[in-house]
Amino acid sequence: MTSRQIRLGPVQLKVPQDWADITDELEGDDKPYTVADPQEGVGALQLSTGLFQGGVVPHPSESDLRAMVLRFGEERGLGDALDETRFTKNSLMGAGMSFHEGEDLIRVWCVSDGKNFALVTYTCAWADREREAALCEEIVESLQFQSPS
Repeated sequence: MTSRQIRLGPVQLKVPQDWADITDELEGDDKPYTVADPQEGVGALQLSTGLFQGGVVPHPSESDLRAMVLRFGEERGLGDALDETRFTKNSLMGAGMSFHEGEDLIRVWCVSDGKNFALVTYTCAWADREREAALCEEIVESLQFQSPS
């Protein structure tokens, strides 16, 4: 896979060459950052960030991140998680789970570098759930929080 780095606000991601920032194509005022393969893709990866502003540094554990993903699913009535992943890569750690919502797969990750947080979701048709799964895991694990410019 040929990849490239893209910056979405306060984060940088490594995405395949075919993927693009499609945030501006979304409707509404408060749009989450969104990347997808606009030509051949089957889903979209969206992220929202919470940046450390000062005070006590949160230093969440993998269990804390897992609990945040579960809470996200519960608050949206997504039912039981179908699977679970956790990762630690450099200063980034994360927890992810998949949910089956109607005809869709919703994959949710909460990631942190110890200070900042990102909530990342990927949604696609249930029938296409395996097509971009491994790729999305790689993209999420590539996330890096950037210093304000």
